[in-house]
Amino acid sequence: MSNMVFFQEQNMGQRASDTRGITFEDVRVPKENVLLGEGAGFKIAMDTFDKTRPPVAAGAVGLAQRCLDEATKYALERKAFGVPIAAHQVKY
Repeated sequence: MSNMVFFQEQNMGQRASDTRGITFEDVRVPKENVLLGEGAGFKIAMDTFDKTRPPVAAGAVGLAQRCLDEATKYALERKAFGVPIAAHQVKY
């Protein structure tokens, strides 16, 4: 008897990404469905990560830049005590 368990992850800032973990227990794979041989799954997964990490990192850098741009814009537009809140920075 095979069993699959799914659980939804909570993604900070990316609520539209429906990311889920999956766990297989006692699963049998028919011989004709094995790709590169028994035990090769980890290598396939790591090769996939090597190809997907750079675009994910690029997306994260773009997201961080947008966050900085929006925060800067807000700090320069929002006023408190008659001046932009960016002017309330601590002076050394």
